[in-house]
Amino acid sequence: MSVTGLEVFDETVQKTNVWLKEIMEETGV
Repeated sequence: MSVTGLEVFDETVQKTNVWLKEIMEETGV
């Protein structure tokens, strides 16, 4: 896997974590 691929993967994981955090805050979990 290339470094570029890892950067894209890390960015996707960060966006997913932020998205999940927002959902949990909205639902009060």
